[in-house]
Amino acid sequence: MNLQQGIRIFVDKGLSNRIELSLGTQEVKEINGWPCKNRCFLPKGEWRLPSDEEMKLLVLPEKDRSTFNDVALVKLPKKLRQRFEALNMGAHGTRQELERISQTPKYKNLVNDTINYFERSSPQIGTAIPHNIFLGDANLTTTTFNKRDEFFIGLHLDSFESRETPDKLIARNRFCINLGLEPRYLLFINIQFDKIANLFGSQPVLGGQNPYPVMHAFFDKYPEYPVTRVRIDPMEVYIAPTENIIHDGSTIGTASPDVNLAVRGHFRLPKRFFLNLFG
Repeated sequence: MNLQQGIRIFVDKGLSNRIELSLGTQEVKEINGWPCKNRCFLPKGEWRLPSDEEMKLLVLPEKDRSTFNDVALVKLPKKLRQRFEALNMGAHGTRQELERISQTPKYKNLVNDTINYFERSSPQIGTAIPHNIFLGDANLTTTTFNKRDEFFIGLHLDSFESRETPDKLIARNRFCINLGLEPRYLLFINIQFDKIANLFGSQPVLGGQNPYPVMHAFFDKYPEYPVTRVRIDPMEVYIAPTENIIHDGSTIGTASPDVNLAVRGHFRLPKRFFLNLFG
């Protein structure tokens, strides 16, 4: 199956070269040197630039009004960026030091102000849930690690909301700020998970709260379907419906720790919001 129009990406002018596609997906037995304990899938092959026709399917035109079921790549507004830069969290390579900073009033006030900024266009104010600061290793093919069973899980869906498949459309999406010193990547399949489930008919059997039978069926049937990769530079933000898209993060090619902050909420992406972001 060729690339389909589905989840689209809002990017600021000049950032469209951040988007790449894989040659498909592949099942793997280990990720980052750790054996997989369940079926795990990763992007396959070298990354390539999308064709002009593929870019039309992937990029959200500025005239369109997006909802929280699309993806965006945005820059932090100058005042928030300067405050995060002053904390210099990307240079602190220990969990203890990041934990200390995250307990300071300066950091807590900054997180609240950032949430208030991104909630300006939210249909549900006050529903945001900030995560703890994330500290991960450099140069990882994918970043999500199952601490209980000790393996990298590869492409997956988030399940913080524990939504049934049809309700994933109304689950919180999230914004994630790259607070590190180097780029990181968002990897995702650009078809909403509820639509992937519909490809296989019987949602009650394949869907529900366990997405993996649907995911595995999709990867098995369409191994050539490309994964989309978006590069997020330091002090940039992605907004994505991670409860309803198959995805993961990546720090491949980096040498310094991955530091980021994720916040779940209901963050809409209307045009006026982004015009203010880049003004």
